[in-house]
Amino acid sequence: EDSSLPPVFNRACLLCDEEKISIDISSSLRQKDTNTFPRCLIVGRQASVADIRLDHKSISRKHAAFFYDNSKDEDPQLLLLLPMPTKHGTFVNSQRIPDTQPYRLSDGDRIQFGNYDKKQFQLCWTQDTIQKPPSPQEPLKDVNMTTTTGRQQREAEIAAMMASLEEAPTYTKYQPPTETVSLSATAQLQQPVNHNILTHMAEFAQVHTKCVTSMAMDPAGSRLVTGSNDYTLQMYDFGGMDASHRPFMEIRSLSSEEGQFPLSDVHYSPSGDKIVVATTSSCVKVLNRDGQELIHCIKGDVYVADMSQTRGHVQSVTACQWHPHIKDVFLTTSLDGSARLWDVAKGKFSFEKRLICSFVYKVKNVKNGQRTSILCLCYHPGGRQFAIGTSCGSIQIWNCCRAAAPNKSKLRPERYIANAHGGVGIPVTSVVYSPNGELLASRAGESQERDDSVRLWDVTEGNKTSNSEPIRIIPQVSTIYETSNTAFSPDGKLLCVGGGGSPNLDRSTNATIPKRQDIEGFINFYNISKDDPNANNVLEPIFQMKMPSIIVKVLWHPKLNQIICGSSDGTVRVLYDPNHSKKGVLLSSVKSVKQKNALERLLLERKDPQPITNVFTPNALPMFRDPEKDTKRKRDLERMDPVKTKRPEAPTTSKHLAGGRSSVSINFQQFVVQSTIKNKNIAGKDPREELFKYQQGKSIVERAYAGNVNVLAEKTAEEEEEEAKKR
Repeated sequence: EDSSLPPVFNRACLLCDEEKISIDISSSLRQKDTNTFPRCLIVGRQASVADIRLDHKSISRKHAAFFYDNSKDEDPQLLLLLPMPTKHGTFVNSQRIPDTQPYRLSDGDRIQFGNYDKKQFQLCWTQDTIQKPPSPQEPLKDVNMTTTTGRQQREAEIAAMMASLEEAPTYTKYQPPTETVSLSATAQLQQPVNHNILTHMAEFAQVHTKCVTSMAMDPAGSRLVTGSNDYTLQMYDFGGMDASHRPFMEIRSLSSEEGQFPLSDVHYSPSGDKIVVATTSSCVKVLNRDGQELIHCIKGDVYVADMSQTRGHVQSVTACQWHPHIKDVFLTTSLDGSARLWDVAKGKFSFEKRLICSFVYKVKNVKNGQRTSILCLCYHPGGRQFAIGTSCGSIQIWNCCRAAAPNKSKLRPERYIANAHGGVGIPVTSVVYSPNGELLASRAGESQERDDSVRLWDVTEGNKTSNSEPIRIIPQVSTIYETSNTAFSPDGKLLCVGGGGSPNLDRSTNATIPKRQDIEGFINFYNISKDDPNANNVLEPIFQMKMPSIIVKVLWHPKLNQIICGSSDGTVRVLYDPNHSKKGVLLSSVKSVKQKNALERLLLERKDPQPITNVFTPNALPMFRDPEKDTKRKRDLERMDPVKTKRPEAPTTSKHLAGGRSSVSINFQQFVVQSTIKNKNIAGKDPREELFKYQQGKSIVERAYAGNVNVLAEKTAEEEEEEAKKR
């Protein structure tokens, strides 16, 4: 028998996710030097030293090592596992083995390294012909090792390289993967990789006390902003959060001179450095990335009927959105029937340093020409047009390019769809463009003839008819919130619709009506691809996910491939897929929550389970009292107080003229004369004598000339001149 041939004995290998890893010299990634071979296989995270690399935070650089102990001839198949001193340890059959102590492995053992439970290895033995691992006393040798020197080997490599250059080049076309991904363990639906449904959910800490009405995410996907009916704006940073998912900033100062208002919409600029915030008031604010106020938009004149002659909105703002490609321009809509374009960089400012709108779009009812309210807004991905939904039930598409010319094309939309949801007067509360701009999804709000459907429209350039029909209809997606919207997938082939509850609650019976926070919700996914030959006009959901509360807002980020859901109970949830989603919530989910120290745990244990609600302090001084809340009712009462407002005394309207001045039309000088000189008839009297009477006893010089007799002249100067001429 030739001694150079490798012996035949059983070989150990690891099985993981249909992947087979042999435990021998050929599996080592460190065979860079042909003169030396590794004596073991190292499992770790560092690529330069590990043979089996596992990229996880709980894996050390050198976590464990596999090696054969062939010092005993009676058992040459002894495979040992040596755990390194690590924090998270190594587990065999769900039992942690001691560090730095070799552990003998058997066929069928399950091995887990650290907390990386997504990959578990199973040991098995196979019959094969390989090189017997060398003993520690013998030098390592390679059976395929040639006797050539380093110089000769290098020359052979160069010759092979030159020969490959003379060969004709060959090109192979890239073939995309065709494997499928399971959507859920319960629903056996198979979709392509590009159409996978996000089934993993991460729940944020509940900081909102009321319904979430608006959400926005910056283009990079690093920060999230949510607004609610509780007048607060929460800001999240995925890179700085831990697994508790708490916001890093809460803004409660979004109030105007009239008071605090719920948030209606919020949106990030294309550059991600500014945020526009719209409330139910008529003023819009622009914040920077850290939540500091930069610009405050002006309020219009409520006494002007023509909306094109006012400098701002006069009623509640319903929607706001930045231009997709211009970072300093944003658009707002309001219930006053106007859409206004604002320019942060080139716009004019008032004396109070309030931003004045640049252009005004007057929206009217397409049937009778009267003014109608605007409820929703969406920019086209190309930025050349925008779509709005009105309270009269029409969808209007306006051209942004034509509005640049003064007094031209500002009064009529480019296209419109009258009675988009069938009945007359069904308001359109949500419009969303697809990523390629070819489809437009609309959703109706609450009305007497309620339409619980989502409709898809073809808005390409070739389809400009005003009476077009929807290409897809999604029925029975009921919701009890008017601000519910829809979201397209990044490739535009799936539509995500959230909702929950029935708007027609039966209040005639004595049954207890549940609160809105206690009603369960859902998220439905629909395949809306126009290339699907089996697609019908009426779509059915391909996948439905139950949610603990009603889903009001959905946002599908194209870069992260994650869905942010705003609920009726104020909770924010994120749907993601570990294999197809990027960053976002994946960064914060793997970070452990900061542990409390011993003092905090002690105070928490001694805390009274029933906290004291009222604390009475009879001897407290006024300087230690909490300031009263500034409410609108208090301001109205103070405004009616004549002392605090320093209101002048009103004129009397009665015939007695008691209290203030009369309502007769006289000036201030006449009023003073009448009040000082009452019933004094000075007609026919010498004014000099009257002045002397008034001056008597009040002159300071009078004391020096006391006793002198003042003799008045008998004739005036004019009379003396006339007598001199006669002489």
